[in-house]
Amino acid sequence: DKRRSGFLIPNAKYGSNNGFEFMLPYYWNIAPNYDATITPHYMSKRGLQWQTEFRYLVQPGLGLMEFDWLPDDKEYGKDNDDSKRWLFYWNHNGVMDQVWRFNVDYTKVSDYKYFTDLDSKYGSTTDGYATQKFSLGYANENWNATLSSKQFQIFDNTDRTWSQTYKVQPQLDLNYYKNDLGPFDFHIYGQAAKFTSVNPYSPDATRLHMEPTLSLPLTNGWASLNTEAKVMATHYQQDIPDGFAANYAMRNQVSAADAPNLDNSVNR
Repeated sequence: DKRRSGFLIPNAKYGSNNGFEFMLPYYWNIAPNYDATITPHYMSKRGLQWQTEFRYLVQPGLGLMEFDWLPDDKEYGKDNDDSKRWLFYWNHNGVMDQVWRFNVDYTKVSDYKYFTDLDSKYGSTTDGYATQKFSLGYANENWNATLSSKQFQIFDNTDRTWSQTYKVQPQLDLNYYKNDLGPFDFHIYGQAAKFTSVNPYSPDATRLHMEPTLSLPLTNGWASLNTEAKVMATHYQQDIPDGFAANYAMRNQVSAADAPNLDNSVNR
């Protein structure tokens, strides 16, 4: 059946958080590979929210974007100077030339109480955070590599939670496979990652990890057995700021002398 633009089934409900709610979605068939759903969402306690979902299918991949906009939240504005609330979500999965891969999983909201006050299928307060991840990968016959960036928007605004939040920018993952080395199969995995704290007084770190594996698969007509030997080696290199001890003492109400004495590097 051919898709047609038009209004979809409306929805209404009542709750103590938002009062009376009414939603009237409109489906817009833009093109064979593009469409959008625009939903005016009225909440008697908060105002009118606009929800816009856009889907696309193009040669580099397919994806979905959502932008929700509440220009003046009357309930939220009672305790906050800025009453504008919004959500942006983007999910993309793409493959080019059968070897390149590009993926996005990105969610960002206007404030940490957004999912407490407003319902959304793109997040909830029980998650505790929103993920913002980008990755670019290349895969060949016996090896692949992925370069990624990941950070989080935390829904707890306490100083302790904020000070313990890290982002991974960048992270490089490598895999190499070589089968039929005589009776053996060989695989080696490596990773290099840079961890950066959102708190300038907390340590940053670089992690290097190597994991070679040698396996011996044995099969016959009625059974199979796979024997595997693996070695894992990890190295951490820390960048400890000068004010770390004093900041730790202030947050944990201890003397600076009792703050952890961290080495610059750790091996395991």
